[in-house]
Amino acid sequence: MDPISQFTLGACAALALKPALKHVSPEIHSPAQDLSIQRWLVVIGGLSGAAPDLDVLIRSSQDPLLSLEFHRHFTHALVFIPLGGVLIAAMLWLLFHRKLANLGLNFRAISLMSCVGWATHGPLDACTSYGTQLFWPLSSERIAWNLVGVIDPLPTLCWLVAVSVAVSSRRFNAITWARVGLAISFSYLAIAGWQQERATSLQARLIENRHGEASSAALGTGPRASVKPTLLQILLWKSIYEINGRIYTDALWMGVGPKIYPGQCVEKYEILAPKNSILESDLKRFAWFSDAWLGVVADRSRPPEVIAVGDVRYSMLPHQIEPLWGIEFNLNQAEQHVQTWSSRRRDGHTLREYFRMIRGEEKLADATRVRHVAELSDSAFEIECPQRSSDSAKPQ
Repeated sequence: MDPISQFTLGACAALALKPALKHVSPEIHSPAQDLSIQRWLVVIGGLSGAAPDLDVLIRSSQDPLLSLEFHRHFTHALVFIPLGGVLIAAMLWLLFHRKLANLGLNFRAISLMSCVGWATHGPLDACTSYGTQLFWPLSSERIAWNLVGVIDPLPTLCWLVAVSVAVSSRRFNAITWARVGLAISFSYLAIAGWQQERATSLQARLIENRHGEASSAALGTGPRASVKPTLLQILLWKSIYEINGRIYTDALWMGVGPKIYPGQCVEKYEILAPKNSILESDLKRFAWFSDAWLGVVADRSRPPEVIAVGDVRYSMLPHQIEPLWGIEFNLNQAEQHVQTWSSRRRDGHTLREYFRMIRGEEKLADATRVRHVAELSDSAFEIECPQRSSDSAKPQ
């Protein structure tokens, strides 16, 4: 999630476990020190909670995919928590050991709180849809529970309030505020899980209605499908599924009386590159990063030998296929690395459309009309998906 969420959650967790300090740093009994200690716990837990994202500094000008490969990598793994916590504790002890010692906070206590803060980061990121390597080095699978968007203000607000109380005055019980903030945010995640189940059920009905026998024929293994929340809330979800070589996206509004915004589809990109080439390696790496949700992005401005592939999990409007990022490559240059691109259009029109969808409004400016669950049998749910010639996507 965003750095503010990571910092405040780490700080909240450290505050909630403040009583544990009595067992590792018994010298902190003076009530006059409480406010200073609370502020230091916010700093220690907050910095530790945000520090794993320093992996964004791992990058290469020659290999554009390196930053994607190593973000949410080993620094986010559960096995790295003790090492990461001790590194933050050592840095703080080296810089501020006199101030910390005067408050009765020894290195052992700081290490404990640093590990607590660091431990919040990976699981929180796993609650989003981006993917986090929680179990590295045992597994390189990117864990994504798809419960909340990468930015969701409600849980962040709970943690921010608790942190503000802790640094403002010792008249308030910071431990109670922190624990209440954590309880509210965990309850929110539970509601998000319930919303996810509702969206998954609605998606299954939509697939069955839209594809009929084709979806039934795929039920031996099941069509590959996923639902993910969009930014800022858990009302509007993006449905994405793959069937017959195409990837389909729709928007699902999961308020009272669920609604569907029929979307678009795109031809799935299959990796076609010379064996053992740099291009083949890069394509496999990007497919791993995007969980193989790869769609061919049509762009007439590119020469025919240049292919653009996007990560169709993410778009500004959830019912559309307009990837926020992707890669492009020249099939005649198989020994060169791919190039990355991004397309993050945030104009006022797109934002207005997005918030209209969050409110569940009936019609969008592009004439997309919301469909109610009772209308699932309507043929308006059919999507025309013109085939793109795949000849240009074959290695020369």
